[in-house]
Amino acid sequence: MILDDSLRLAALAEKEGVQVKLEIFEGQQHTWQMGAGRSPVADEAIRKLAEWVRPKLGLG
Repeated sequence: MILDDSLRLAALAEKEGVQVKLEIFEGQQHTWQMGAGRSPVADEAIRKLAEWVRPKLGLG
């Protein structure tokens, strides 16, 4: 259900001209990113988010 919501939100945002990048990490549960520092897949997701958002915030 949460994946479906994410897909719909991404499609609507993109339709309105918002730059969107949606990556799906198969097999992960809701809030799995909170495992950062203890879970390699959570660390990867946080790293990818930071790489995507830094330039948009003027951070390089």
